[in-house]
Amino acid sequence: MAAKKKGKKKTAKVAKVASSTTIRQGDKAAFVRSLPRSMAASEVVDRAKEKGMIISKAYVHNIRSAANKAARALMAKEGKKTVKGNKAKLESQLKELVIALGPARAKKLLSQVEVSLAIAAKK
Repeated sequence: MAAKKKGKKKTAKVAKVASSTTIRQGDKAAFVRSLPRSMAASEVVDRAKEKGMIISKAYVHNIRSAANKAARALMAKEGKKTVKGNKAKLESQLKELVIALGPARAKKLLSQVEVSLAIAAKK
């Protein structure tokens, strides 16, 4: 009989949690990835708490570590590529892309490439 009562209590707790606003695991990871990597893990935990998420410093480090592994794998897959062709032509193509994407998006993409290159250089 005692086991049945325990089971009912657990069910009641689960139902209570499900009825309140819950935050999925992927949402937490996306939140961590959206913040700058230069931000301390303790500050990330504090910001998550403001948003109603409960995460630990270890979780922040795990998410960032997984992102590093993915970046290293991408760089290894692509390999080191050499620039071939007319550099002036490539520069003009880059300028056209910046105009098409917008400066903010182009800067974001460029910073992602720089991070990937820095990670690959540490290898």
